[in-house]
Amino acid sequence: MTHEEQMQILLIEQRRRLLIARQRAAGGTAAPGSQGIDYDALAREAREARMAESQPQTNMVEQSMSGVNEGIAGLLGAPVDLMTGAMNLGARGINAIAGTDIQPITDPAGGSGTFRDFLAPTISEVDPQTTAQRYGRRIGQELGATAIPGGAMMRGAAAPMALAGTNLASAFGAGVAGQTSQEIAPGNTTADLIASMIGGLSPVAAGRAIRPGPQAPSMNDLRTRQGAAYDAVDTSQARAYPQPTAQGL
Repeated sequence: MTHEEQMQILLIEQRRRLLIARQRAAGGTAAPGSQGIDYDALAREAREARMAESQPQTNMVEQSMSGVNEGIAGLLGAPVDLMTGAMNLGARGINAIAGTDIQPITDPAGGSGTFRDFLAPTISEVDPQTTAQRYGRRIGQELGATAIPGGAMMRGAAAPMALAGTNLASAFGAGVAGQTSQEIAPGNTTADLIASMIGGLSPVAAGRAIRPGPQAPSMNDLRTRQGAAYDAVDTSQARAYPQPTAQGL
């Protein structure tokens, strides 16, 4: 038992004795078994209290907004990150063929790391502490990644609010599906990618399935349109006469 645990036990025991004294002064009776001291239980309580004090504090809002800003940073740095990935892949190929030792590029300027450092004051370094916080941070990342392109698409959209709703639903679905895959298979990036793609496309597919598509005209519709076309020609008094040929002259 460490010195800190012994001090915690002494403090807990003092509080217990004070409580018993107050109960007796008020005419009550002490709790059963209060005369004996369970040092193991007191040690466990001391450890739990110390862990609760040392554990970083966070909340759902902080985790969700951190995810949003992480998504924005990842989106802004994506072009440089993709180019860097291609260059590193080429360098590995050269090393394998020529036996060289070209070092990979890490944390390139203008990549997602640059923008993450820029947004660092708004991104919590504390990991999510609960399942809900993990989902909140992941959904926030998906929302942040779609914020800028979604806003640009809304400017020229015929129904911007409908488009915004679809983008939000797609980001939410991708976040839920991706984090669920991580809850089942932590660290499996392939499962994460497949799940997030399916989750992101599901709202779009559902919207198209619900929205009625154009129907082919029936035979009655075609006859009606044909009759209306004939009536329009008759009403216009337009006539077509054969042109005389050279033999007729």
